[in-house]
Amino acid sequence: MVRNSSEIATAIDQFQPQEEEWLELDELLEELFESESPASGIPAMLRVFERYPTEDGAGVFWSIIHGMESLPGYEPLLIGNRTPEPL
Repeated sequence: MVRNSSEIATAIDQFQPQEEEWLELDELLEELFESESPASGIPAMLRVFERYPTEDGAGVFWSIIHGMESLPGYEPLLIGNRTPEPL
């Protein structure tokens, strides 16, 4: 069964590593990048970093970074709608 990008993003949001195993997330990312609209999964990918700020994802986080960099328009989502703090 082929899932659409929205379903894959939901699966990424629900992902939790079991016993430090991140392979399932890597497979979800591969599936997302092969989907009809991988850019729609950018928010879900960014939330992985928010959920696991002290992890390295056993190297899987690099897949997120490099994958997002291959998508047009990821920068505004990465930066968010925050107003910069005055220096």
